[in-house]
Amino acid sequence: MSRRVYPFLGLAIVGLVSLHGFAAVTTSLALAGAMAVGVALVLIPLAQIDTPARNGFITATPVVGGFTLALYPLWADGTAFGVVASVIITLLGSILVLLPWERIPRYLHAVSPIGGLAVAFALEIQFGLSIVRSFPFVLLPLIFLALYYTTVEFAVGAVLAVADLVLVTFVSPASRT
Repeated sequence: MSRRVYPFLGLAIVGLVSLHGFAAVTTSLALAGAMAVGVALVLIPLAQIDTPARNGFITATPVVGGFTLALYPLWADGTAFGVVASVIITLLGSILVLLPWERIPRYLHAVSPIGGLAVAFALEIQFGLSIVRSFPFVLLPLIFLALYYTTVEFAVGAVLAVADLVLVTFVSPASRT
């Protein structure tokens, strides 16, 4: 499963880094490291190298590290929102490769991508993102839901995604562009 999931997680990490712009990446070692981890998570599975199954914690290490580095500007200030949001985003991304999904009830499998949509809404409001800049954070979990989950789970995600974009428009009038 990790070969299918890592590219999505890598794209999520690169997307979080891109929130701060190219100048921030070139001046911040944490953001540059996160960008490198994100790109590696996207490209390495394409090599289709078979590796023996490893411990979940070992396979989740680059994901946890990438999210932690990508969220550095959010948690570095020490604000409660920044720290809590960083922990939630890292957990939502990491559980996709950390948990033993074969032992978890099927109806709980979509918690991570659907939870990602909820966290995306909070980040869009926090950073005052426009609809255009918010759209990738909504589209990525939707594509993941469409590829790997049931029609019902995708429908729930689609409704939340539309609600996210509509609410961002109403909550942050400056984001309408």
